[in-house]
Amino acid sequence: MVKGLNQDTGKGSFLPLIQDQLDHFGCEMTEAGHIKTDNFQKTSVEGVFACGDNCTPFRSLSQAVAMGNIAGAMANRELILEEF
Repeated sequence: MVKGLNQDTGKGSFLPLIQDQLDHFGCEMTEAGHIKTDNFQKTSVEGVFACGDNCTPFRSLSQAVAMGNIAGAMANRELILEEF
C-alpha cells in the first residue's frame, strides 16, 4: 500500500510521500495541509513551484494540468530573467 492513500478508494494526498523534500526546502503550508502557492504557483521558497493535488483540495485533472502549465511557464520565465 502507498503511504498517504486511502486503502478503500486509492485516493488521497501524496504529500506524505514528499514530506522529506518539503521539510528540506521549508515550503510554507496552508492550514488545510497543502503547499501554499501564489497565483503563479510559486511557493514561499525561491525557485520552487507546486501544482495539482499538492496545493489544492480540488481533485481535478484539468485543474492540475492548468496549474502545471502555469508553473512551467513561470519557472521558464524565471530562468529567462536569471543572469548567469
